Amino acid sequence: MTEYDKLITSWKSRRSAGETYESIARSYPAEITRAHVYKIMKGWEPDAVHLRQALGLPTYKPAPVCKCGEVHTTKRCTKNTARKAADLFSLPVAELRRRLEEREEV
Repeated sequence: MTEYDKLITSWKSRRSAGETYESIARSYPAEITRAHVYKIMKGWEPDAVHLRQALGLPTYKPAPVCKCGEVHTTKRCTKNTARKAADLFSLPVAELRRRLEEREEV
């Protein structure tokens, strides 16, 4: 269970005990407002370093992992998934003509 999950669990138990968002927010430094508490309980995870430190969370969020299994520093997957180009000169002329007419990948 991550620190974020522990925070949500403790806040949910406090809410079920009858505490308000305002009273939960008052137990943290001034930069945490009741709106932050509400949004975090609805699933929002703050990006701002000062909010994360005030809540006792790790300074940075864990990096999302791509479907290829790697963590990328770019928005797109940089894993080499390029298709190999077919050698057009190795295909017989009839086969090449058929593929082009049927719009198959060459």
